[in-house]
Amino acid sequence: MRIFVEKLKVDKVSACLCAVALATAVFAPQSAMSSGNEISGEASARFLGRAGAGRAADPETALSASYNPAQYSALPGLNLSVSAGYIAPEGDADITTAFGSDGRDDFYENGPIAAFALSYQANETFTFGLSVGPSFGLTVDHGSDFSASPLVTRVDMKTFAITPAVSVALTDELSFGVAPIAEIAIFDYRSAVAGVGVIDRDYDPSLAFGAVFGLRYEPTPTTNLGLMARLSPDHEFEGKITSGFSGSSDYDHDAPNIVELGLRQEVPGIATLFAGVAWYGWSVVDETEIEEPDSPLGDVVAPRDWDDGWRFSVGVERDLTSRLTGRFGVSYSTNFIDEDRRVPDVPYDRQIRLGLGLSYAVTDATGVHIGYEYADLGDGDTDLSAADYGGLAVNGAHHSSAHVLGVEVSRRF
Repeated sequence: MRIFVEKLKVDKVSACLCAVALATAVFAPQSAMSSGNEISGEASARFLGRAGAGRAADPETALSASYNPAQYSALPGLNLSVSAGYIAPEGDADITTAFGSDGRDDFYENGPIAAFALSYQANETFTFGLSVGPSFGLTVDHGSDFSASPLVTRVDMKTFAITPAVSVALTDELSFGVAPIAEIAIFDYRSAVAGVGVIDRDYDPSLAFGAVFGLRYEPTPTTNLGLMARLSPDHEFEGKITSGFSGSSDYDHDAPNIVELGLRQEVPGIATLFAGVAWYGWSVVDETEIEEPDSPLGDVVAPRDWDDGWRFSVGVERDLTSRLTGRFGVSYSTNFIDEDRRVPDVPYDRQIRLGLGLSYAVTDATGVHIGYEYADLGDGDTDLSAADYGGLAVNGAHHSSAHVLGVEVSRRF
């Protein structure tokens, strides 16, 4: 009998792995834009409904637990989560350069998001997990007639990460988790210069590696604390210029490391409270340099000098009926780009998010979660000096926002 049960568990794991692999191929994420340009937190519909509050301390589904791999230990048995969402960013800008003034809107591209996660508790000590989905992404398209086109007409970054994980229960209250990251990134960058035309670069996909580390501490049955640290992959893109002129083009992309502390506090009979504080190491983005030795214009060099950023969030969940749960959350992210470094390809300012969501327990083992988030990404001024940006001074202002909708299905076997 024991052999039969163990074989059944293995068959379930194999079937889930095959389903995740197939779904990944079908629903690979396209373009998206969010916190800075981080979208890993928006992959879970539960997170959306709380504006990401308490992300590091939420072990309710395999997908929410995957944000902090130590939380996998709180999930018994075999668990599978599948999530699909859509980001609809909006932006408008008024820019003035030596080439004229521009009013631009709708320069972001909408895009889908999909993510999957699986966890399996092998015994009282070890739980294994696997998640697949996006981590960072951004698409901005100003068009070739943009007055700041020598800086940028279009920039597009798509990423897709596969993250296996192991969570180790050190005691009944304390768990440790580690998850290596294998991330594929696709990058597209275009500019336009009078007398040369549109300069289009064709880069090869980049594979880079990172890791996520996590701690989970449950001092009481109603309190869950989570600490997550992400070492983000840094990508090296190699490619060639396919229009305007010919030659090679190489670009190194640095992503911020992230440290986040989360709290989940249940108040029996009333509600469950969530809170989080996160640090983003955006100061790693010191300069953008695209090496183009064959270019008659020289290398593309843009100082960034970004600051580190912080994100603060609070949220609440409350049972509305025996099977229906509602949630709400709000978050605030600090501005990490000064106006003399705010280039039109990344026009971010301070960010405020509001989230609403519902969960419905179809059965005791199956849940459906819906989340919506509105992100006000702020009004950011731009004041770029000609000396810093290749002889082109840029002045103006941007406003950006986004609507994000997600649906997640979770199943415990």
